[in-house]
Amino acid sequence: TVTDDAYVRSDLPTSTSGNAASLRVRTSSSLTIRSYLKITISGLSGPANATLRLYVADATPGTISAHPVADTSWSEATLTWSNGPPLGSAIATTPAASLGSWVELNLGSIPGNGTFSFALTNNNGDVAWFDSTEATNKPHIILTP
Repeated sequence: TVTDDAYVRSDLPTSTSGNAASLRVRTSSSLTIRSYLKITISGLSGPANATLRLYVADATPGTISAHPVADTSWSEATLTWSNGPPLGSAIATTPAASLGSWVELNLGSIPGNGTFSFALTNNNGDVAWFDSTEATNKPHIILTP
């Protein structure tokens, strides 16, 4: 279950977006936008493969990447660019996202029950929007034992 999600902007380093209906990503020389998702997994008896599904609310020609985030103490209500935890190296990518479609990012194997954080980035100056947990088509995790 995605329990927290928010985006942060380099040009608004102390702004929060936890109640926004969208997650956003953009990378350009003048602006970087990242999205963070916190996921709580329960009911597993061992490791499982995790796939993150996101609904595209605004398309991008760029590649979307998922990064592990070791720090899971953040909250969508208080997350900002200034206090956003660091990202690990990209572990999954998906090609250009089409408006009104679902994209999937294979997050790899998770060890079992627990709380995990990930961040989304892109390689393009065109902003991509995805529905957040406050929207109709919520991000979700598919687990495969």
